Amino acid sequence: MVNCIFCPNKKRAFYGFEGESPVTCREHAADDFVYLNKKRCQHPGCTSKALFGTDKAIWCGKHKKADDTNLNIGKCEVEGCSRTKSHGFKKKTVCGLHAISGMDDLSKNMCSHEQCYLSGNFQFGGQRYCKRHKPEEGKRVQKSCFCGKTANYGYDKREYCNDHSLPGMSLIKKRTVMES
Repeated sequence: MVNCIFCPNKKRAFYGFEGESPVTCREHAADDFVYLNKKRCQHPGCTSKALFGTDKAIWCGKHKKADDTNLNIGKCEVEGCSRTKSHGFKKKTVCGLHAISGMDDLSKNMCSHEQCYLSGNFQFGGQRYCKRHKPEEGKRVQKSCFCGKTANYGYDKREYCNDHSLPGMSLIKKRTVMES
């Protein structure tokens, strides 16, 4: 295992020049660095991380097929349920719909309204709310890059600003992925 040469907290390195060993984490990767882990997109010439597929992650966000899902996100352990894990006793095991008494909501940024399991994209008084339950004074929470600027780029979700986006990332606006 190789650690990032720039990280004081020793994050694992996955990025570097093609054909060489990885030297940085995603945060510190240069524009011409590529993802060097074995789990790369199988599209010819693509060097992005594979996150999407049906049984196994084989495509990046840019090359995923219509029926592919993000396999990097844990799904509810109840048979037949395809919702994202959010509740459990010490670790996430089931979605909010299948949570039983005593389980904690272990996901961050969920709506604070009782019996609501939607994402809390609005903030008021230190609490997060979905669009349906937000108070009038609630402000929309912006996704931020590690540098503090608004994040609009990523592989499948907004994580980086334009200055820090990496090759293969897409411009993501209001649930619509746009080719960059």
